Amino acid sequence: MSYGELRVVFLISFLFAGGILLLVLRGLREWHELILTKISRYRKNRKEKMESKPESKFDRSIRYLLETAWGGRISARTFKIVSAGIFLFFLILGAAVFNYSTGLLMGAAACAAPYLLLRVKLERERSHASFEAEQLVVSVLNKYRIFHFNIEEAMEAVIQDVVDLPLTRKMLFRLLIKVRTTKNQEEIRDATKIFAYNIGTNWARMLANNFFQAEANGMNVSVSLEDILSQLREARVLAEERKRSNLESVILVKLFCPGAYLFFAYLAIEKFDLGVTGYLYSQFMTRQGLILFFYFMMLFFTGYLLLELVQNKKFDF
Repeated sequence: MSYGELRVVFLISFLFAGGILLLVLRGLREWHELILTKISRYRKNRKEKMESKPESKFDRSIRYLLETAWGGRISARTFKIVSAGIFLFFLILGAAVFNYSTGLLMGAAACAAPYLLLRVKLERERSHASFEAEQLVVSVLNKYRIFHFNIEEAMEAVIQDVVDLPLTRKMLFRLLIKVRTTKNQEEIRDATKIFAYNIGTNWARMLANNFFQAEANGMNVSVSLEDILSQLREARVLAEERKRSNLESVILVKLFCPGAYLFFAYLAIEKFDLGVTGYLYSQFMTRQGLILFFYFMMLFFTGYLLLELVQNKKFDF
């Protein structure tokens, strides 16, 4: 075969292989697009199926907690899957190292830890946010009147102008975003319920209901806002009286109990000639002394926690 004939054969072979390759690539691209379309359709159908399925109270509470305390970074379903994974990991670890019952206890404690941490954060923010009640309601009422009973413009003005609401402004902003991105009454109601859940008080639930009625039904809620404000002012007086009445408990638990323990320790060391070494030995190296110290600490911390719960009680009526 001459050189010219070899070039022709090579050219024909190259064109033939190129044509086959183009056909294969086109088929692969169509196949890839078909797979992506099916996956997208499957996800859409699954999402619609999940949205049509009624949400349980447990899932709703988890969703509210995640949106409030963690900004809604993950869904309730993902949170449950992660919690279940943590439970299984510590169950297997505890069962392998100790025994099954210990592993079960470790798994339950580790699984509950994320929920409890989020709950503690939520309750702390709720307590602080509840004391912004009067300022929030006064601001909303004033802006509501200024903007001719338009609740959306009133909320936006409060968010922009009032700087003395570090926590409730953020909650109001999230509520306004959700209200403006939908006109569905159920979604508006859900957004107002999340706002009330953020604070967890009666006045927040009443205020959230006013937001819903003003936005979804176009009602004039100025009279209702005035009623909430008057009840908050009465509750403020009662809260100040409760704070003064709890002052004795604060002194008793936080000052008197540790002071009494230190006073009796001083008597034991100085007056009964035990000395520091003898006192420490009697307190921590004997069964009776250790039990008494354990009971004292348990009662002291129980009283301290109860006092903290009373002192950090949310402002409400």
